[in-house]
Amino acid sequence: MLPGRNADGDAVCVDCAGIPLDLHCHRCGHEEERYRAGLCARCALRDDLHTVLCPSDNAEDPRRLLLEALASAARPQSVLTWMRGTQAAALLHVIGAGEVELSHSDLDLLPAGRAVEHLRALAVHHGLLPERDPHLARFERWLGIVLVRRGEQLGHHQLTSFARWHHLRRVRRLPAHRTAAAVRSAKQEITVAAAFLDYLSSQNVDLDSVSQRHIDSWLAPGPTTRYHARTFVVWAVRNRHLPRAIEFPHRRAQTQPTMDDQRRLELIRRCLHDDHIALNTRVAGILLLVYAQPLVRIAALRCDDVVVDPDTGLTLIRLGEPATPVPEPFASVLHQQRNNRFNLNTGTTDSPWLFPSTRAGQHLRPGTILDKLHALGIDRKAARVAALEHLVTRTPPTVVATMLGYSYQVTERYAAKAGENYAGYPTLLGE
Repeated sequence: MLPGRNADGDAVCVDCAGIPLDLHCHRCGHEEERYRAGLCARCALRDDLHTVLCPSDNAEDPRRLLLEALASAARPQSVLTWMRGTQAAALLHVIGAGEVELSHSDLDLLPAGRAVEHLRALAVHHGLLPERDPHLARFERWLGIVLVRRGEQLGHHQLTSFARWHHLRRVRRLPAHRTAAAVRSAKQEITVAAAFLDYLSSQNVDLDSVSQRHIDSWLAPGPTTRYHARTFVVWAVRNRHLPRAIEFPHRRAQTQPTMDDQRRLELIRRCLHDDHIALNTRVAGILLLVYAQPLVRIAALRCDDVVVDPDTGLTLIRLGEPATPVPEPFASVLHQQRNNRFNLNTGTTDSPWLFPSTRAGQHLRPGTILDKLHALGIDRKAARVAALEHLVTRTPPTVVATMLGYSYQVTERYAAKAGENYAGYPTLLGE
């Protein structure tokens, strides 16, 4: 410990500072700040965990393993603070009393809350519970509740098939970093499809009698979110649950958010140089403003996605294939983020994520990043549009697509919108 100061204001040890207090923990002997009754925070944490979890002497007892996982936190004060919360205290009490086993199924029976999900994530991170996609699990629980509530209303069987065979099966096949966005989309489409079926029921129209008039009359007075029923209607027509004669139109956005080059450059400079902004927010802003990355993909970046080419010394980031070069000064800020990540004090010191969450083993939610960028005045959609248009007017759209993880159709569309036609690019090379 360096609790004192010398004449130059530098931190010095107890002996050099002339501090007479003995700051060694009475139990473990480490020189640490006293937390309680002569004990350091880690020893105090162990005492509190023993009291609430009541572990046996068996080294394989799940409660003892949980105790060791919690006690190994980089900053034990964080766990002590968490334990003082009402939900966390109640959760640890029922586990210690044996009323709830440390398993996914038992934790699912408890009221949903941050304390339950934090403990679950910590247990998964330390190998006490098997890996499980949290977004998929919550979607499955939500789906079961929604479908049961509908009972035998009009279209119940069709909506159940649509939800389970179209959406749930698709989400289960996705890689973990893509399920959050897919679940949000699926829940919205299922909810709006149910509203459409309720409308038909209110009009005393069965599924065999649905006509184009019913589609148009439902869409005309309502909000634009009603267009999310299109996926269900197209699926139902294809599977002969609705008449083939009907068509459900696409929603066409009337306006698209814009950002001019000057504003984009101002925001990039701020993300590079404003030290009053949290480093992880600055890096996320750069990845959006410079590389047009969706927030879902930014949040799911791993530390090993940032690499240095051993031959050239150039920094690369894996957004697509091949990896994308990161020039200075962006490279320096990216390395700072990789080497100085936040949220590593509660059992997540070995987190693989470039943007780790406070929840062990998980990355920041895209929504959290969105809120921080909004606070800086960055419009997510406008920033992506501006960045893509900038990129495709300077680089062939197919190259942009492969290096940034976009489809060819998207980058070609943005190139056409920006007034650039790369269709003849190979011909120009031949000339």
